[in-house]
Amino acid sequence: MSETRRAGATAIHSIDHFALSVPTLDEAERFYTAFGLDVRRHDGRLDLYTVGNPHCWGRIIASGKPKRLEYLSFGAYAEDLDALRERAAAAGFAERAPHPLGDTDGLWLTDPEGMAVQVRVAGKVSPAERSPMLDSVRHENAVGAAIAPMRSASPTVHPRRLSHVLLFTTDVPAAMGFYCDVLRLRLSDRSGDLSASFTHGAHASDLTCWLS
Repeated sequence: MSETRRAGATAIHSIDHFALSVPTLDEAERFYTAFGLDVRRHDGRLDLYTVGNPHCWGRIIASGKPKRLEYLSFGAYAEDLDALRERAAAAGFAERAPHPLGDTDGLWLTDPEGMAVQVRVAGKVSPAERSPMLDSVRHENAVGAAIAPMRSASPTVHPRRLSHVLLFTTDVPAAMGFYCDVLRLRLSDRSGDLSASFTHGAHASDLTCWLS
């Protein structure tokens, strides 16, 4: 059991990966490579990695249609999976067949917008604490001196992990009922008119899900 698992908190702990369908793989490959990811072709799709990390954060397939989020996969501790399954059933969210692009393990559900969501037993990939600042990015803020380099002189930035996801929904309270009440994300903040809400993971992580 991870030492970052908080006692009494039955909840997902990380965003494991996502699956996205796009018009063409070539354009997607150029975009994600320019974004600084390690993009690999595998079985007719693109798998997205961060540089130096063995975890696959995303799967991209070509559909010839506009971009679409096919499913979202969350990681959970093994001892929490059955409890999350029972919580989903009690809230009226029946198990569904695995998405054709996904793995068959774990718990598959449908969120209020009709999107497939997987909860699977997986290692925690969200960090429990902030990463230390590198000496190479420390700067003295001298008066009149530029701090950030010109864009043309900036090196490629390589993201370290996936920790945030933005989901558009027609009904924020209904989405919160699923992601907070069933998957047990915790509310960080929300707009007064409930047009947006921010949630975070329960197990010492930077997992953030923004519902708007």
